[in-house]
Amino acid sequence: MFRTVELPLWVLVLVLGFAAVTFASHFLFPSVRWFFRARVERAVARLNARLDRPIELFKLARRQDMIVRLSYDPAVLEAWQQGRTGIPLVDAGMRELWQTGYMHNRVRMVAASFLIKNLLIDWRVGEAWFWDTLVDADPASNAASWQWVAGSGADAAPYFRVFNPVLQAEKFDPQHDYLHRYLGDYELGELGGYPEPIVDLPATRTRALEAFATLGDVPRAVRPPVIDL
Repeated sequence: MFRTVELPLWVLVLVLGFAAVTFASHFLFPSVRWFFRARVERAVARLNARLDRPIELFKLARRQDMIVRLSYDPAVLEAWQQGRTGIPLVDAGMRELWQTGYMHNRVRMVAASFLIKNLLIDWRVGEAWFWDTLVDADPASNAASWQWVAGSGADAAPYFRVFNPVLQAEKFDPQHDYLHRYLGDYELGELGGYPEPIVDLPATRTRALEAFATLGDVPRAVRPPVIDL
């Protein structure tokens, strides 16, 4: 026979209150959920920084860094920094960053993914640029966020996740208000002073995935080269 257990009133109130907050945060006020999630992620990033764990301890860092070019074309990096890649959402974000010292979080992820995976430039190069230009740069969150995109952090996105700037723009800026604000009449292309794409998105995505697919054959004991940025 089952025995009935009487719970104190305060326990019932606590459980119902937690359920109400959970429901509200997920279905009624998603911004609340994202706010607290951001706070938790920042706390975790600062804990990682406080522990001063070397990059080799991150689950894919030492192997992922081996396939990302530590030497790169300075003109390509400069095009990314100045918003002249020919990829509208990336360029709009980078120009917003340079003009205001800020960039929308969604565009930060897209711009970072483009640098790391489409251009195969070390994430630490991008992290250093964001540190120099963002007015809200945080030493822990900045590094952790770049490692999240690279797939090499303590709590990272899957390495095979490559943001598509075209689809992201269609989803989050369907009226092209954001793009027009920072790029003007970019649809005119070179006639309007907007550059042609410096890379082919599908081809560079395939190149990145093929490179990451070789990670399983790289010995874990091998350490990446250390560079001074």
